[in-house]
Amino acid sequence: MEEENSEHSSLMDKANENATSLDEETSSQSTECQLNSHHLTEVHQSVLDETPNIGNSQDCKFTEPTVNEKLEADVEKHNDSNSEESEDIHAFLCKQTEIGEDAVLNGAGSASHSLSNGNEVTDETDNPHVVLRHKASMDDDEVFSSKPSAKQLLHQPSKRLSSSIVDIDQLARCQHQAEDVAEVKSFTIALLELAFEKQPEISSNAVSTVQQLGRKHPSTVLRTLHAYLNASDSKSTTRILSTILTIMETTINPAIEAGHLDHALATALVKLALNEMTRSSELVPDIQLPSSNILVTVGTVYCKDVIELLGSRLQSNSMPHPSVLVSLASLATQNIYGTVLHLQNILKTVVGLLNTGHVKGSSLRCSFATALAKFSEALLFYLANMERAPDVSVKREWFYEDMENAFEILFLQWLPCKATLTCQEILEALGQMSQLLSEERIEQMAPKLLPSLIQSYKGPVEPLYVSRCLALFLDAFFHNGSELPDVTVHELLQALFQQMTILPDYNQPLTVKNNYEVLRCLERLARVHLDKVVSFLLIKVEQTGEQVRIAALTVLKHLINSLKDQMEPHVAVIGAQFKTLSMSDTNSLSNNVKKALVQVIVAMAVQGHLSASDTIHSGRHIQLIAFLLKLCTLSSGPDAAPTSPSGLDAFLHPLNRASGLRGSISSISSNIVSNDELRQMCENVIHLLVTTQAQMEDLFWPLLLRYALDPEHNRAFGVISRALAHLVTKRRQEFSVGSASDVPSSTAIVARFFVLARSPVPLEKCSSILTFLQHFSAIVHPSLAQLWQAELPQLASQLKGNVMEQSANQNEWSLSLEKLADVTLARMKLAAPDWTRLLATDLLDQVALYGQQPLERGFLLNLIGVCVYHGVITQGPSYAMDFIMTSVRHNMIEESIGCASAMGWCARGHLDVALLRLQNLERNDYGRKSTGFLGFMKESRSELESDMLKCTAARCYARIVTDAPATELLLKVDKHIIRAIIYILQSSKDRLVRQEGLDAVASVARALWPERLQERYVLVKRPDLLKETLVQLKYVSPADQNSHAGSPSELQRLVEVSRFVVRGLDSLSALVRLPPVLGPDDQSTVLETGLERGIPLYTKLCQFAMEECWMIDASLAANHLLIALEGLTLHLLRSSPDPGMVDVIFSQLMPWANGPEGPMRRAALTLLRLTQTTFVREVEFEPGAPTRFGQGHIMIARILPRCTDPESAVRDLAVDCLGLILEIISKYLGYSREYEKSSIEKLESLKAGLGSADPTPSLIELANLLNSKTPASDVWAFLESAAYGLSDPLPTSSSGVSFVMCLVLKVRGGEIHLRIKELLDMLLSRLRNVECPQTRRSILNGVCLLASHQRDTVASALLSHSLPHNEDISDCWRALAADPTQSTAILDHLIDILTHAAPYEERGPHANEAIVSFRLLSAISALKSMCLVQQISSALQTRFPHVFCLLILAQSCLLGASPPIHFPTNGTDQLSFVPVNREAYRLNPYQMCADTFKSVILCVQLDPLMEPLTEHRHWTNSGDLNAFCALVASMTALCTVFTTANLPYMIASFNTALKSSHQRHRLAAVAFYAELIHQRASGRDLDGVIRGLTSSLPDSSLLIRRIALKGLGALGECDPRHLEALAPSVLNALMEGLEEDGREPNEGNSGTAREALEGLLRLVPVVSSHEVDRLASRLALRVRPFFEHELPQVRQAAISLLAQLFTSGSTLSTKSASAQLAEQVHATLTSLLLHLNESDPNVIRACKLALRQAGPLLDRSFDADKVGMGRISAMFQAHLPDEGRLNYLTFLTDLVKLIAVDCEEWISSNYLPAATSYFKSSAPELRANAALFVGLLCGASQANTIASQQRNVSLSLIRLLHDPVKSVRLQAMSAISLMFG
Repeated sequence: MEEENSEHSSLMDKANENATSLDEETSSQSTECQLNSHHLTEVHQSVLDETPNIGNSQDCKFTEPTVNEKLEADVEKHNDSNSEESEDIHAFLCKQTEIGEDAVLNGAGSASHSLSNGNEVTDETDNPHVVLRHKASMDDDEVFSSKPSAKQLLHQPSKRLSSSIVDIDQLARCQHQAEDVAEVKSFTIALLELAFEKQPEISSNAVSTVQQLGRKHPSTVLRTLHAYLNASDSKSTTRILSTILTIMETTINPAIEAGHLDHALATALVKLALNEMTRSSELVPDIQLPSSNILVTVGTVYCKDVIELLGSRLQSNSMPHPSVLVSLASLATQNIYGTVLHLQNILKTVVGLLNTGHVKGSSLRCSFATALAKFSEALLFYLANMERAPDVSVKREWFYEDMENAFEILFLQWLPCKATLTCQEILEALGQMSQLLSEERIEQMAPKLLPSLIQSYKGPVEPLYVSRCLALFLDAFFHNGSELPDVTVHELLQALFQQMTILPDYNQPLTVKNNYEVLRCLERLARVHLDKVVSFLLIKVEQTGEQVRIAALTVLKHLINSLKDQMEPHVAVIGAQFKTLSMSDTNSLSNNVKKALVQVIVAMAVQGHLSASDTIHSGRHIQLIAFLLKLCTLSSGPDAAPTSPSGLDAFLHPLNRASGLRGSISSISSNIVSNDELRQMCENVIHLLVTTQAQMEDLFWPLLLRYALDPEHNRAFGVISRALAHLVTKRRQEFSVGSASDVPSSTAIVARFFVLARSPVPLEKCSSILTFLQHFSAIVHPSLAQLWQAELPQLASQLKGNVMEQSANQNEWSLSLEKLADVTLARMKLAAPDWTRLLATDLLDQVALYGQQPLERGFLLNLIGVCVYHGVITQGPSYAMDFIMTSVRHNMIEESIGCASAMGWCARGHLDVALLRLQNLERNDYGRKSTGFLGFMKESRSELESDMLKCTAARCYARIVTDAPATELLLKVDKHIIRAIIYILQSSKDRLVRQEGLDAVASVARALWPERLQERYVLVKRPDLLKETLVQLKYVSPADQNSHAGSPSELQRLVEVSRFVVRGLDSLSALVRLPPVLGPDDQSTVLETGLERGIPLYTKLCQFAMEECWMIDASLAANHLLIALEGLTLHLLRSSPDPGMVDVIFSQLMPWANGPEGPMRRAALTLLRLTQTTFVREVEFEPGAPTRFGQGHIMIARILPRCTDPESAVRDLAVDCLGLILEIISKYLGYSREYEKSSIEKLESLKAGLGSADPTPSLIELANLLNSKTPASDVWAFLESAAYGLSDPLPTSSSGVSFVMCLVLKVRGGEIHLRIKELLDMLLSRLRNVECPQTRRSILNGVCLLASHQRDTVASALLSHSLPHNEDISDCWRALAADPTQSTAILDHLIDILTHAAPYEERGPHANEAIVSFRLLSAISALKSMCLVQQISSALQTRFPHVFCLLILAQSCLLGASPPIHFPTNGTDQLSFVPVNREAYRLNPYQMCADTFKSVILCVQLDPLMEPLTEHRHWTNSGDLNAFCALVASMTALCTVFTTANLPYMIASFNTALKSSHQRHRLAAVAFYAELIHQRASGRDLDGVIRGLTSSLPDSSLLIRRIALKGLGALGECDPRHLEALAPSVLNALMEGLEEDGREPNEGNSGTAREALEGLLRLVPVVSSHEVDRLASRLALRVRPFFEHELPQVRQAAISLLAQLFTSGSTLSTKSASAQLAEQVHATLTSLLLHLNESDPNVIRACKLALRQAGPLLDRSFDADKVGMGRISAMFQAHLPDEGRLNYLTFLTDLVKLIAVDCEEWISSNYLPAATSYFKSSAPELRANAALFVGLLCGASQANTIASQQRNVSLSLIRLLHDPVKSVRLQAMSAISLMFG
């Protein structure tokens, strides 16, 4: 690629170097060309007439060159010698574009007239030597098929090509297609130039665009590409050729589809493609491949022509190009019917070339082999589809001889070669050609070919090609009924089987195809030699290698499926072999081998080779089914790979690392079969066989029943039960149990299935078990069938809906099964007692079956307990209980629960025996009792086992006290049971053990409740149980509850803790209900412990419940916890139903009710409402009871914040609690319940309002209700308690409390007048921490209510606060300002402070820093706070002028000043140097004043005055005086509009400031006066304002002088009569301002020059003409340098001033002044035109105005008789409106044409030098505009006009070509094209 690029670059350089020499040679060559013109034209005509037709391709032989060809060769030689270096791509493309466009633009009429007469037409282009001559009848296609004339060949190549394209254009114009052809041609040529660029992105886009163009105009694009390739010849590089041929390749198909590929064009393309394809004898795929594709694509339409042309290059006397053969092969594939008709001749030629023996090269042999393979394939297709063939006379025998000869050469001479690809193509050809050999030849070749193919497997050739060749040859060989020798068969089997051991890799498709072809070979071989093949495969199955076994099994499966009848005699042998394999250790077989074996078994079953009726082989069949069932028991996890390879695997193992496309030798790493996949597969297989193979049912029934009782098949019980359910449902009358030795008994089956039904998950297995038991019961006993037919469907209905995933549903399922077992034993004990005893015996015997199933084992123990209760165990209850206790594994929770349930059943009839078994455990210290010196070691080892045993014992005690008879229980509980439970709780640290112990405590307490015993029983050891329960609850540490939520493990731990806490709370509740009643201290302790452990845990669980993924588990745990807390609270209240107990509960709950978490508050209020509801409902008053519920109003005040809680549930609970408290109060007062009914109903109606967006009405009603219910003695207590709610963290709660407090203060405030100061302090202290806006407003309202009584006290407190005022104090000022009775007096006081206060603190003379007066700044801050209240607006409006001036002056002084620091006044304080308000250091006094100014403006409703303060905020903060002056000007301007009546007062106020000693006061006054003049608002005070400004000109401050100039410049907008006396001095001052240029970088500070320019711009139109005459010329010269100013505002002002001078100059009276201005027009015209296209729109607008005004002056500068006079001016007036959108290029082009005519004398002397000077401008747009202007000027001007500037302009443009800005470079190139275009 780099070489091609360098070659291309060198050609370009040479073309550029020789460009001058070509021009010089043109004149010398013209004479010679004219002399030879006539002769060469005749030669050209003769060449056209003698061009052979490609359709007659049979004549296209290798003949001697004709005379014309010799002449053409001589001309080419002469031409190449003259112009070798000038021929390149760039020249061709440029000439194509140049001549083509000119040809299209020339008149079509003259061209057609000349052509019609047959005369010569000279092209009117820059090349005078291009002569066009055509026959009048020649069409467009003939042009492309004809050869170039000799006359054209004499010229240089670039010009020869140009004339060729011109020929095309002229013919196209004759056919009225000039526009389309020229446009498409131009696009194609231009895009081709880009397609050869070095940048990949550009070239690829160009190629794709040409291809897209070719899809729409394929014929024109193809002709253009063809013309280029014919013209460029050998000069085109490989990259160029490849690109163009690729475009041609993609364009031919659209041409064919559109019908535009005519015969002539196709002929030309085919010749071109063939020449390029065969040009190089080397392999060049980039050229030869697209060329071949072009030939093939064209051959789909013109097949005969392409074949004949290709045949011309396929001669018997020379070796053809490899691409010719490949093209013929591809054509045979694409156009079968067209190619086969010519195939016989082609084959003869090809075979003839093969017979010469000169085919030596690998690529050539590969091409021959490919061609022969494709020819054979096409011929076979043709013969197979003869009914659709165009010629049905074609016979196979026609090709026997050629095919046999070619076959022998390829096999005997070519096949043993080292080139892998060549061998593969030869094998492909041999396979296809073998189908076309005669029978005799096949018989002869088989002994030679087959060993050779077998040997090829060991070579480097891809095995797929060998297998495919072998398969095709075997098809042809066995088709004739032939057989192979045994030795050959064995060799084939060995070779093919070795290929089968290579498992296919689906990531490598070749391995998959090879596997298919090998199977195809083995199938063909087995059809003839089946015995040998089967014997060979069985031997391979016996070997131990994994790949060997898989390969053998795969082949057997394929043969069983494809050769059903033939395989029948061999099934017995195969089955015996599989039986041996399946009976071996399955661990030695990998899952891949097992899968393959299962597939073979399925194939045998589906084909009917497995049947129970086949008694001879039934044992083998049973073993195969057992093998499938054993695989169904596989556990989850990946297959264990063999540790080391063996057998053939060990031999092939090294190849696995080196195999590329050959597949993976070992599938362990890539294609491993997991246990889950294999198990699922076997389950599906068994279900399929049972449901579809009826002949196997008798085989499956006893086999599945026997394996159902096998513990090794527990994992397969799901598929076994499903199969048995299907069988027993289908044929239950035909099956029996217990009658045969191989069928288990009915009791064993029922026991097994009933126990396994305990696990309802998975549902399919459980449903199958129930279905089996329901239908199997009919086989067992009629009574059992009658019972289960009714009960089992009801049980099955519980499984619907996938509800068994929850533990509660599973427990319910277990109870249902337990109940069914109880009913079944009760009925069957009467109907068949022996059957029940056998069932109990089988239950005892089957315990060992459930070693890995603890849930089922526990249920089995439970069933044994049911049997003990019914007395069907022959060994007796003691034996059964011992069996139960010894069979349980205590570390299994399910078995422990089953054991406890069983002991409960036993205790129903044998309580003493059950307790004795538990006492024995305790005596043995639950397995930890040991003897010996090292006994302590045993204790440490068995601690966990001991805890599990204690856990089981605790569960047993809980079930025993629940199920045992009450009369027997009372004798045992105090004596033994409680002591044992306490010991379990105290001796274990395990949470689960203690949890079960607490459950046992609760069970004991419930068992002794009076309502259960029907008597009052006092439990002596209740205090011990209560104490131990509290201790256990306190074990729940805070760390267990306060960790962050978020992880599943944390949720699981919290759920476990919640279970423990629930058990503890239930235990406390149960113990509280026992008599006698607990004491107050015990009750408080119990409740406090329960709440401390329950509510935080409940809150955490509710937080987890917010997440969707944990919602169910967390919600269930939280609900259980809340229910337990409710039970504890109710039991405590019911034990002591009095106000004291209510107060205790309320006091314990309120901290939780005010908690930060919603669930915490909800839980506390839920418990409180439950307490109050129960108290109201259950408390009855007796004579002598209290008559007052004293704590009621305090409770109401404490609950009040919750009435406006953000959670609706909490609000409703709080309102309910208020109603209940009011009901309790009225009940104590002796009123009936109906007395408070209306109040309670009213509270109910307030619930919705309190939760609405505006709860105000509801709160008012609530406050009124409380006012009416609260006596005077309780008002202070209510307010004091309610004040705590102001600090509530929830905004809605605190705002609600504050609002109610304000309403109460408003109505009842006089009743607490002695405590107002105390309440005020309380409110201010709460206000400091309150953030809720509503709460703050209510507190401030309360402050106002207090101030209405003591105004002086409140005001003094607020004014004494230091700066800065915090938000609380500011809010208080605003609240006071809203009071109309106090706002006016406070406002006057603050204005007085602003008027008389000194701006700065008094300091020493050497102080460098100005500190603002504390008094002044405090008043400003207070004024700001008060002005934020709209109610003070009317009072402030009357005082606004004075306040406005005061704030402006204050702002000027505060700018950049430091804030005051307020130190303590107590001199005795040791830390007196520390300021009270440390935040004062951060104050910005100016910003404080500005904010106050904004507040004042907003307050007086002059909102427009706010805009300047907002805009200048950032500048004024930085201390910029210029920005402050701009602020004053803006404020003044707005005042002249919105406060006109106040201006005289403001002028008078500022007059004093002009004489102030403070410079900033003077600055503010001057800025105010200057802006008044700008706004023409001074009126009668204008003289005074002007005197004030003129008096400020000598001021020492530059800024004051600048502002004064600005104000004086604004005099131009005033009445001219006022300027007569002041005009000269003002103009001189402004002119001097131009010299004093204090420019700064900021846009806002453009210096005095800008102010002077703008002032002059205003004054020039209004001053007298005499003054303009005096200053016009000098002013125009002084303004021009400002055109290039960096600020657009200055450029705009300068250009606008120039425009004003032009306007005034058109009316000047003196000719000298007018002429001088006209010269200035010519001097500035270039600058104005260039700035007309810059970025700033204001500058553009100014340029338009200046040009329009310059037009009349230009007209004056012309002579009166000049023809073009006025055209430029008219163009300016017409095309340059202010708001119009200018097309700059069009405007400048038209204008330059006028300038070239009307202002020719100014171009060289003025315009061009001025424009080229802009080439060095810093603005890229100006450089680009200058380049365009220069190009247009040079292109439109005469050569002699710009001769003096030509070289300078050219060099400048060349330098501009290297500009870093892209747009400038583009404009430079455009300028060059315009100059020389």
